[in-house]
Amino acid sequence: MLQRTLIGLIAVAFFATHASAQCGCGDAVSTSPGAAAGGDGSSYITRKVWVPEWTTETRTRNVTRYKKEARTRTYNVTKRVPVTTQKEVSYTVRVPYTETVQKTYTVRVPYMETVQKKYTVRVPYTEKVQKSYQVRVPYTEKVEKTYTVLVPHKEQRTGTRTVRVPYQETVMRTVRRIGGHWETREMQVPTLRGMMGGLGSGWMGGRCGCASACDGAAAEPSCGCDAAAGSCGCGNACGCGPCSRTICRKVWVPEIKCCEKPVCVTRFKCEERPYTYCVTVCKKETRTKTCCVRKFRCETRTRNVCVRKYRCEERTRNCCVRKYRCETRTKDCCVRKFRCETRTKTVCCRSWKCVTEQKTCNYTVCVPYCEAQTYCVKVRKRVCKEIQVPCCSCDPCGDACCWGLGSRMRGMFHGMMSRLSCGCGAACGGCGSSCDAGCAAAAEPSCGAEG
Repeated sequence: MLQRTLIGLIAVAFFATHASAQCGCGDAVSTSPGAAAGGDGSSYITRKVWVPEWTTETRTRNVTRYKKEARTRTYNVTKRVPVTTQKEVSYTVRVPYTETVQKTYTVRVPYMETVQKKYTVRVPYTEKVQKSYQVRVPYTEKVEKTYTVLVPHKEQRTGTRTVRVPYQETVMRTVRRIGGHWETREMQVPTLRGMMGGLGSGWMGGRCGCASACDGAAAEPSCGCDAAAGSCGCGNACGCGPCSRTICRKVWVPEIKCCEKPVCVTRFKCEERPYTYCVTVCKKETRTKTCCVRKFRCETRTRNVCVRKYRCEERTRNCCVRKYRCETRTKDCCVRKFRCETRTKTVCCRSWKCVTEQKTCNYTVCVPYCEAQTYCVKVRKRVCKEIQVPCCSCDPCGDACCWGLGSRMRGMFHGMMSRLSCGCGAACGGCGSSCDAGCAAAAEPSCGAEG
C-alpha cells in the first residue's frame, strides 16, 4: 500500500512539472529581465546553453623503450680430472702342489664257467596232404560274326584345270654389235743401242767412255765432251747411233653399235580346259564269317601236395658263460692339491677429482629507458553559449498557464521534489510561495544549468 502511494505522489509531481514546463517557467536557465520583443508581439529571453565542442590538444607521455647492451659475465665450471695413484693391494693365490696318496678300489675280474642250458628247436618234417584246386580248361567254339568291309571301286569324274598354252610374239629388242676397223699409226720404237743403255761404254769399247752422251744425256765432266770437244771421239766418232726409230703399225680400233632387231618370243597364256579323271571310292559292305572262339570252363581237381611242418623238441647244451668276481686292490695316486698364499702387489688406481674453472661469456641484454613522447588527442569540452528563446506571455504563476493544481503541488513538494521538477519550483520554492520574482530568477545549480 505504501509503495502504491509513493508511486502516485511521484506521478503527480511529474505531471505538475510538465505543466509548468509548457509555460516556459520551469527551465532552470538564467534569463535577462530586459528581453527583446518580437515584431509579432512575442517576447524572447536569453538562455545559456552548454554546447559540446571537439578540440585537439597536444599532450606528453613517457614511453618505455629498450636498447641492447653487450655485457660480460664470469661463471664457474666444474670438471672431473683423472688422478692416478699407486697403492699396495693384498691378494690370495692358490698355489698347486702334488701329493702321493694310496687309494683302494674295486675291480671286477672276469672268469669262465661251463653251464648246461636247455633250448627248444623246431625240427622240420614233410607230410603229404590232398588239396583240391580249380582249373580253367580251354575249348574251341564256332561263332558267326558280322563285320563291315570297305570295298574299293573306280569312278570317272570330270573337272576343270588351268593349262599354260604357248604362243609366238614378235618383239623389238636393242642389240649391241661389236665391229671395228684397222688404222695405221706411227710409233717410236727403241733401237738396240738405246735398249743397251749404259752398257755401251764398257762393253762396246768406246774410246772416251762417252756412251751416256750418245743417249742424249749430259756427258761426264771427266770426259770433257762438249760442243767444241770433237777431238774426244764423241758423237759419230764414238760410233753412237740413234736411240729410237719411228715405225708404222696397223692397229685394230673396236666399235660398238646399238640397233633395234625383231625377235620372236614364246609367251604363255592360261586357259581353263575340262578333263576326265578316275577316282577310287570305298563303299561299306556288311559280311558274315564263322570264327573259332577260344573259351574256358572251370573244373575242380585234386592233387597230393608235400607240406613242410615243424615240431618242437627240447635239447641241452654246454655253454661257457663269462662271469665276474669283485676284488679289492690298492694303488698309489698323485693328487694335485692347492694351498692358499697371501701376496702383495702395486696397483695403479685411477680416481677423479673435481676442479673448478672460471669461464667468461658475452651476452646481450635489453635495457629499458624512459623517453618523452608527444601525441595529439581530441578532447570534448562544454562551451557556454547564449541563445534567444521565445517566451510565453502568460503569468508565470497564473491559473490560466501554469494551472492552480501545479502551483499548489509545487508548493507542497518544494523540499522533497526540487531535484525532480527542476523548474520554477526548484528556483523559487513554487509559485505559491514567492512567484513575484517570476521566471527571470536564476535557477539553482542543481538543475543542470549554471548562472
